[in-house]
Amino acid sequence: MWNNKKIPLVSMTVMALAIGSTYVSALETQVGETTVGLYGYARLNMAYNFDRDAGSANEGYFAEVAGSEDEGDVGDQFQMSATQSRIGFRTSTPVEGSTLDTVIEGDF
Repeated sequence: MWNNKKIPLVSMTVMALAIGSTYVSALETQVGETTVGLYGYARLNMAYNFDRDAGSANEGYFAEVAGSEDEGDVGDQFQMSATQSRIGFRTSTPVEGSTLDTVIEGDF
C-alpha cells in the first residue's frame, strides 16, 4: 500500500535516472594524420530508503553514507554506489585510400 513517504521515493528515483548516468563526449585531437579520441562514462546509483522498508528494491552493492544509522535501527537511510563505468581510447588513420580504426575500451 502506498503512503505519503513513498511518493518522494518515486520522484527521487526518476531524478536519479535522469542524472545517474553521465556520458562524456569524446575528446579528440589530431596527431599527424591520425585522429586520437578519449571517451567514457560513469553511472551513479542512489537510493533513499524511508523507514528501511524498501525490501528487494534496495538490493545491490550500496555503500552507506558516513554517519548513517546502524542497521538495527528503524529510520531513513541514504545509500549510493558507482558500480559501472567505461573509459575508451580510439584512433583513426588514413592508410592507402582506406581508414584504419582502433578501439580499446575498459569497463570497471
